[in-house]
Amino acid sequence: MHRLSQTEFHRSRALLDALIQQMPNQPIVLAWLSRWFILRVHQGWSDDPELDAKHALDCTKRALDIEPENTLALSSEGHVLTNLYHRFDLAEDRFETALSINPNDAISHLLRGTFHAFQGEGEAAERDATQALHLSPFDPHRFFFLAHAAGASLANDQNGRAVELAKQSLRSNRVHASTLRIKTVAHVRLGELGLARETAAQLMSIQPNLRVNTWLASSPSRDFEIGKRIANDMKLAGVPT
Repeated sequence: MHRLSQTEFHRSRALLDALIQQMPNQPIVLAWLSRWFILRVHQGWSDDPELDAKHALDCTKRALDIEPENTLALSSEGHVLTNLYHRFDLAEDRFETALSINPNDAISHLLRGTFHAFQGEGEAAERDATQALHLSPFDPHRFFFLAHAAGASLANDQNGRAVELAKQSLRSNRVHASTLRIKTVAHVRLGELGLARETAAQLMSIQPNLRVNTWLASSPSRDFEIGKRIANDMKLAGVPT
């Protein structure tokens, strides 16, 4: 799923569907399917983002009906509510519940960090992301952890650290659109416009239909100052409006 080649990505969906057929009451599989839908929207591969958002939320609701205290399902639902529904009030409840059940759950800290980052709460975002990296230093999805940590550093105006974390993430996965977007913006803020434009070109090769205005309209940060700043920085890097 996280190799992010479209062939492998769609194969992962078939495997998840096969698992659900065999284990329909396994909440972890449903939580992962929810994250599949989120990732499809984030990569710009969804033909109907609203429908995929509904599917993602349906998956987490089914998972939580089966096991209300499943931390992966709770944090995944928080991620859906943040990223696809922009319901920060409900998302906060899911993250707080997950971390009250297991204060050392790395993925819950990581995704809550992004929840804070989208609102421009940089210190809280970086604190959660740092804790996530500490709790799972050899995570098989390390690139994903590093990408979210880069976003947290960007929200906290630690732009040099954001670039370094994004570079580390991209060494493991060169086609994660969110990481390239974070790196582009961080380069702009460091005054490195040449590097920003190079990174933006890589981003556009993955998301050729990306436009600043449509990105901002669908972003969880659209109503916050941080979203407007990122949109402006993307323009400066050459992403079309």
